[in-house]
Amino acid sequence: MTPTLMTKESFREKTAAVHIVLLVNYLNKNKITQENLDNEAILNDIIRKGIGKSVRKRLPTKNINAFKETLRFFNIDELKKTNLYRINRGILAVACIEHVLYPEKDHREHRKIYNCNDAMATVVYKNLRKLCGFTTEDELDPITVISTRSFFRSTMLYNNKTFLEILRDYLKTVDINVEEKHYIMNASIQFINNKKTFRTIHPVPLPRYIMNQKYFQKKGNAEVLINLVNYLEKKEVKEEDLENEKILIDILRKGLKKFVTYTPSKLELEEFKKTILNYTIDYLTVANLYRINRGILTVVCVEYVLSPGQDYEEYKKIYGVHYSKASALYKELSGIPKENKVNEAVGKSARSFFKCQERNLDTIRLYLQNIDIDSEEIEYIKNASIQLIKSNIALYTDKPRTNTISPIEGHPINVIIDDEETLPPMPDMPLVQDMTLVVDQGLIISNKDEQSTNMMKTIEYHTINVPIDDEQPHPNMIQIIYPDMPSLNVDPPSMVSIPVDQGLIKSNKDELSTNIIDLIKDHPINVTINDEQPHPNMIQIIYPDMPSLNVDPPSMVSIPVDQGLIISNKDEQSTNMMKTIEYHPINVTTDDEDMLPPMPDMPWVQVDPSSVVPIPVDQGFLSRYSLNEVVLAKRFNSYFWPAKIIEVYSDKMYVTFFPLSEEMEKEEVSSKEDVKAFTDEEIEAAGVSLCTGLSQEAFEFAKKFALEELSRIHSR
Repeated sequence: MTPTLMTKESFREKTAAVHIVLLVNYLNKNKITQENLDNEAILNDIIRKGIGKSVRKRLPTKNINAFKETLRFFNIDELKKTNLYRINRGILAVACIEHVLYPEKDHREHRKIYNCNDAMATVVYKNLRKLCGFTTEDELDPITVISTRSFFRSTMLYNNKTFLEILRDYLKTVDINVEEKHYIMNASIQFINNKKTFRTIHPVPLPRYIMNQKYFQKKGNAEVLINLVNYLEKKEVKEEDLENEKILIDILRKGLKKFVTYTPSKLELEEFKKTILNYTIDYLTVANLYRINRGILTVVCVEYVLSPGQDYEEYKKIYGVHYSKASALYKELSGIPKENKVNEAVGKSARSFFKCQERNLDTIRLYLQNIDIDSEEIEYIKNASIQLIKSNIALYTDKPRTNTISPIEGHPINVIIDDEETLPPMPDMPLVQDMTLVVDQGLIISNKDEQSTNMMKTIEYHTINVPIDDEQPHPNMIQIIYPDMPSLNVDPPSMVSIPVDQGLIKSNKDELSTNIIDLIKDHPINVTINDEQPHPNMIQIIYPDMPSLNVDPPSMVSIPVDQGLIISNKDEQSTNMMKTIEYHPINVTTDDEDMLPPMPDMPWVQVDPSSVVPIPVDQGFLSRYSLNEVVLAKRFNSYFWPAKIIEVYSDKMYVTFFPLSEEMEKEEVSSKEDVKAFTDEEIEAAGVSLCTGLSQEAFEFAKKFALEELSRIHSR
């Protein structure tokens, strides 16, 4: 059994109460200090001997590291001197009952409270409120009663006197004075109220089952999908029937065996109906369901393609597959010779594919026995299985280290190589001085099939900075230098300064541009002369004097431009002027860029070649927010709530709302108006906009978690 105290959240769980006491006793007895955490042997001893958990096998490194980081978070010295009911709610409940509420009662009376019913929970809550100086109405709402019962009730303490005695012995060593008793009372009330708000916080109830297409694709929901199709066929349900809410609920309850004890919300019903309509009933009732669900695909691949005719015990070994067996199955499936090795990521992805829970197997097998699987379907199953394994390889691939870069408008320029586009986004890296570039996906791509002679030098993984005379470039600019061009009788190199933004720079293929720039239609052209200066956040392209073209001294053209407009031209080299730049940013492309979609042809207008083109850059969400930042985000299109950013892109980002939990799914934010800074002013405004009562309490609770997260981030 894996030890419990692996994360800081587990330290607070009621079931970990005994283990945290044993841990602190062990740390004190053996004089363990923070410095000892770097010793793996000592860590193993703490887990085995200190926590009191029996661990027969060596723990995985990730568990040991998680435990070490948790101890670092709490700090061993602080753990030794902190009263543990300030950390663990199980110890808090015992301290509240036996040292505050009923210190005069015996073990038998205390034990009843640890198994309290609604009536006893009501009495205990009223007594606790009275001690805190609050008046309590005669009738408590059911949610308060349930929350109180949940806080004090503990099967572990009710059934195991030994565990209870361990906590009692610990509390005898603690000086629980008047101040500590006040803390215990207030903390208990606060926890009960917070737990109560979890049940009443949402104006729109959180859905238990979001039955979208992703839901039906998951392995664990294979039986649900089969039951759905069987019910649709048996009852001959038509798509127009889905407009009837009663029929929808019958499908969920009688067909899928879901929502049996409570009514699904409007959101759950609407999402379920939309999913069926997207699939269409005709498709669901005709298609072989391994084309939808990964669990069914795994079973049909193993039992109809790889190992047909085996007994169930053999299949059981495959579904509990180890890494080496999974690699062998993948090689057999793909036709790879047995002696060839596959890399670790492939093996792990294959193991994930072939792993299958037994609880769905009987339903899946019965379904497969009743469908026709011919040679064409066998070929589809093979190809789909291989493709699914390959598509997940990136999840198990160690991410390569990246280079570092000086800050350029706060965002790195990156390079894509080989098949890196299948990988998830790289994290931001620390910034250092000098001219270096962070390597990432999909932003700067080197050019292909041509090299320039007397024109702009290619930007390949680095920037070129050459000031003219004593003029120094802006530190947040890329400077691109033109070489000397004797044939054009031009002056020494001038400089192109380009503020860089993620997602703006995408280059064209097979082409370099030269000396005449074409303007983009439908954008205003503002010509400034004399001493007027361009906007500082503009791209400035300065051209050399060109006597052969008889042009006047440089004037300036300012063009407000959005992302993805300026793109370089194709298939020619320049001699005496700069070719059209047609909606392509000035960039470099790699060999794989032909995977990109073709760019549209756009109308253009010629201007004087000697001009300055300032282009304002809008970075979208990337310029305003960063990963793991705490903000206020709009929830249910209704109110603002403390949230943490977990993904951020130029046009959208994803957040999870506080208090964070494993069950909390990420939600998309795509409008600037739906997110606000986590400042005192905005927090106050968001709180005022909520309805009074329980929602206010829940908001304060969420704000507390958000502030803790901010403190943790700043302490790094």
